[in-house]
Amino acid sequence: MPRVQTDNPQDSRSPDIRVEKLLVVVFLAVILWNLFAALYFMVSAPQADGRMVRALSWRIGLSIALLAILGAGHFMGWWQFHGLRP
Repeated sequence: MPRVQTDNPQDSRSPDIRVEKLLVVVFLAVILWNLFAALYFMVSAPQADGRMVRALSWRIGLSIALLAILGAGHFMGWWQFHGLRP
Protein backbone atom coordinates (compact mmCIF):
# COMPACT_ATOMS: atom_id res chain seq x y z
CA MET A 1 0.00 0.00 0.00
CA PRO A 2 1.59 3.34 -1.02
CA ARG A 3 2.00 6.09 1.52
CA VAL A 4 -0.26 9.08 1.12
CA GLN A 5 1.56 12.42 1.07
CA THR A 6 0.20 14.82 3.69
CA ASP A 7 1.21 18.15 5.16
CA ASN A 8 1.65 16.63 8.61
CA PRO A 9 5.38 16.66 9.57
CA GLN A 10 4.74 13.65 11.83
CA ASP A 11 4.15 11.49 8.73
CA SER A 12 7.66 12.08 7.39
CA ARG A 13 9.16 10.18 10.31
CA SER A 14 9.99 6.52 10.28
CA PRO A 15 6.80 4.44 10.44
CA ASP A 16 8.35 2.12 13.03
CA ILE A 17 8.70 4.53 15.97
CA ARG A 18 8.11 1.68 18.43
CA VAL A 19 11.79 0.71 18.42
CA GLU A 20 12.83 4.00 20.01
CA LYS A 21 10.07 3.78 22.58
CA LEU A 22 11.03 0.20 23.39
CA LEU A 23 14.67 1.26 23.82
CA VAL A 24 13.70 3.98 26.30
CA VAL A 25 11.37 1.66 28.23
CA VAL A 26 14.05 -1.05 28.47
CA PHE A 27 16.64 1.48 29.67
CA LEU A 28 14.24 2.82 32.30
CA ALA A 29 13.38 -0.71 33.47
CA VAL A 30 17.06 -1.61 33.90
CA ILE A 31 17.70 1.69 35.70
CA LEU A 32 14.85 0.96 38.13
CA TRP A 33 16.09 -2.62 38.56
CA ASN A 34 19.53 -1.34 39.61
CA LEU A 35 17.98 1.23 41.93
CA PHE A 36 15.95 -1.39 43.77
CA ALA A 37 18.89 -3.81 43.77
CA ALA A 38 20.95 -1.16 45.55
CA LEU A 39 18.13 -0.67 48.06
CA TYR A 40 18.01 -4.43 48.65
CA PHE A 41 21.77 -4.63 49.16
CA MET A 42 21.66 -1.68 51.55
CA VAL A 43 18.91 -3.22 53.69
CA SER A 44 19.90 -6.89 53.60
CA ALA A 45 23.69 -6.66 53.92
CA PRO A 46 24.84 -3.89 56.26
CA GLN A 47 28.50 -4.85 55.81
CA ALA A 48 30.31 -2.91 53.13
CA ASP A 49 30.91 -5.37 50.30
CA GLY A 50 30.50 -2.87 47.46
CA ARG A 51 27.42 -4.37 45.82
CA MET A 52 25.26 -1.34 46.63
CA VAL A 53 27.86 1.07 45.25
CA ARG A 54 28.23 -1.05 42.11
CA ALA A 55 24.45 -1.10 41.53
CA LEU A 56 24.20 2.66 42.00
CA SER A 57 27.16 3.19 39.67
CA TRP A 58 25.41 1.13 36.98
CA ARG A 59 22.25 3.19 37.49
CA ILE A 60 24.13 6.46 37.02
CA GLY A 61 25.98 5.14 33.97
CA LEU A 62 22.79 3.89 32.34
CA SER A 63 21.04 7.21 33.02
CA ILE A 64 23.88 9.12 31.37
CA ALA A 65 23.92 6.69 28.44
CA LEU A 66 20.15 7.08 27.93
CA LEU A 67 20.45 10.88 27.92
CA ALA A 68 23.36 10.67 25.46
CA ILE A 69 21.41 8.36 23.14
CA LEU A 70 18.35 10.62 23.24
CA GLY A 71 20.46 13.71 22.61
CA ALA A 72 22.39 12.10 19.75
CA GLY A 73 19.17 10.84 18.18
CA HIS A 74 17.62 14.28 18.33
CA PHE A 75 20.78 15.93 16.98
CA MET A 76 20.95 13.48 14.05
CA GLY A 77 17.28 13.97 13.28
CA TRP A 78 16.17 10.41 14.04
CA TRP A 79 13.33 11.73 16.17
CA GLN A 80 11.99 15.06 17.31
CA PHE A 81 11.01 15.96 20.84
CA HIS A 82 7.68 17.59 21.37
CA GLY A 83 5.95 19.18 24.30
CA LEU A 84 2.50 18.64 25.67
CA ARG A 85 -0.18 20.39 23.67
CA PRO A 86 -3.10 22.02 25.50
